Amino acid sequence: MATSTATAAPVATTAVTVRRAAAVAAASAVLLGVVYLVAVRSGVGQRFENAVWVGSGQTAMQRPAQAVGALDLIGTWSVIAAVLVVVGIGLLRRQVALALAGAAVVGASMATTEFLKSTLIRPNLVPGWTDSAGNSFPSGHTTVAMSVMFALILVAPYRFRGLIAFCTAATATEIGALTIVARWHRPSDTLGADLVVLFYAGLAVLVLAAFGRIRPIAARPLEGRPPRGLLTLGPIALGTATAVCGAMLYAALTYYHRVHYAPGYETSQSAFYTGCLIALAGSGLATLALLWLLARLDLTVPESRD
Repeated sequence: MATSTATAAPVATTAVTVRRAAAVAAASAVLLGVVYLVAVRSGVGQRFENAVWVGSGQTAMQRPAQAVGALDLIGTWSVIAAVLVVVGIGLLRRQVALALAGAAVVGASMATTEFLKSTLIRPNLVPGWTDSAGNSFPSGHTTVAMSVMFALILVAPYRFRGLIAFCTAATATEIGALTIVARWHRPSDTLGADLVVLFYAGLAVLVLAAFGRIRPIAARPLEGRPPRGLLTLGPIALGTATAVCGAMLYAALTYYHRVHYAPGYETSQSAFYTGCLIALAGSGLATLALLWLLARLDLTVPESRD
């Protein structure tokens, strides 16, 4: 009886994880299409993002240059180095499947982003965007940053997962906002990148769960100490909530200035701050979605007992 109960628990955990991972991947794909249609293929979306672009040009002159300097650190060699670190962690843990999954998340996300950027079109519904490069959806830099962070979260040991997320989230989520400050991308581009990466992370967890490469972690008694997840994930949740509330506030200010005044400096500045906060909130929410999916799960091969 004890053996059958112990066996049933991992089976139930696997089934739940497969369903959750499939739901995360499906929701990411649907939301990716929604973001593209609303922000890229509609006049309302283009007007807002044009205002964000104008507002970014009204910031202090040194800010775009500083943003470009930070973004230039993301290149071919830095991506290769990051993938090698991901694979190395997986191999050091003797978890080849995790190493492959982490590398696949980075590679598939980048390939999909480049494919979408070259395939999707951005019709010129509203004048105002002066970039002649055409479609920029999704953001390649955001894809790189988020996919590397997600891959590190996947390959990290369970007890260090929260710490890895805490240490990398601030940098990875900031990249999307920096692309807006640098006038390289629109807010929708960063959201699209987040959803592409979350889609493949969900698929990776689904495959790992389907092949039985997960095991549940029992909750430990607190013993008077705050839960470890609260110390590591709490700041991510708090920062994301702050970004969401800030985006809603500045969106309301943008609408107010648009309705009560002619479009001008105030409208563009409010739109710019809204766009940056949307980028931060989107990356934060995607990170929290992955951490929710991995809650109480160790992505390792269950130890065999003779």
